[in-house]
Amino acid sequence: FSGPQASDMAESLASVCADGQGRLWTATSSGQLARLEREAWTFEAWAGNNVSCVAADGRDTLWIGTHGQGLRQVHLTSGEQRTWSTENGLPGNSIRFLFVARDQSVWTATQAPPALCRVADGRVDSIEVPKDIRTFRAIAQDASGAIWIGTSEGRIFRVENNRLVTVPVVNDATQTSVRC
Repeated sequence: FSGPQASDMAESLASVCADGQGRLWTATSSGQLARLEREAWTFEAWAGNNVSCVAADGRDTLWIGTHGQGLRQVHLTSGEQRTWSTENGLPGNSIRFLFVARDQSVWTATQAPPALCRVADGRVDSIEVPKDIRTFRAIAQDASGAIWIGTSEGRIFRVENNRLVTVPVVNDATQTSVRC
């Protein structure tokens, strides 16, 4: 890192994304949100110290996952914010990961309970998950638009009709965690 606050960024990064204006956003391992613009880092105090992950969509919106305070949707131009939590549809308030799909829907996994959700058109849709899932660790989208999920138990799923379909793994005896 370079810039006036580079020494503060020496910790590990939990999540990184770029917004439509080319600014780089990071969630640090200590829970801070930082922005790189014009080769200078700025810590965003308004985000608090509980940021777990960050993602940007193509509509000038930053999505911020938190440890215990749900999901924040921040419109970067207007500054308008909305919080998604257990009070308005999320199954849990600790966000494990965020992913913006090509259709601009936002996929998120909560930690406690382990749950998978899709946020789109102002609402949260929960995806049916097996009861023995401990932690969702990875998410990807293929060329056809299908969403794929990996777990700490080494399992891989494809999302179909708001449910997870198990995909056979090459060697399930190792139970290796799937990670991005």
